[in-house]
Amino acid sequence: MRMRSFGRTGIQVSTFTLGTMMFGPYGGDGESERIVGKALRGRRDDVVLATKGNGPNPNHRGSSRRWLVTAAEETLGALTDLLRAGKIRAIGHSNLPVSEIVEAQWVAERRELARFRTEQPHHSILNRGIEREILPVCER
Repeated sequence: MRMRSFGRTGIQVSTFTLGTMMFGPYGGDGESERIVGKALRGRRDDVVLATKGNGPNPNHRGSSRRWLVTAAEETLGALTDLLRAGKIRAIGHSNLPVSEIVEAQWVAERRELARFRTEQPHHSILNRGIEREILPVCER
């Protein structure tokens, strides 16, 4: 199997991945996670598993500074705790605007929290927008 470095995380990953969002009915209510969990039972240490999470309160979201900073502090704080406990090896984000990426990195530095190490952007032959803003910011 062809492997490569996962950014600067020190993790080696396959050049191919399997997206499981649509396992189960619409991937909702954690059904995809249960299916993947059953498939990995007894082999968990042999795979690199990337997952996403979202907070339970829809009223605590939005693009205002208040919610962005609060979400960044709470999320980075929780993820830092998981990193320090050895439960996860790296943290990242998915489809954040550049302003939120920069804000999260700033909060992490100021509060001595873990910084995002990975990015899962929406990128396709039809949507090349990340090449102008997201990738240059992530490189820096």
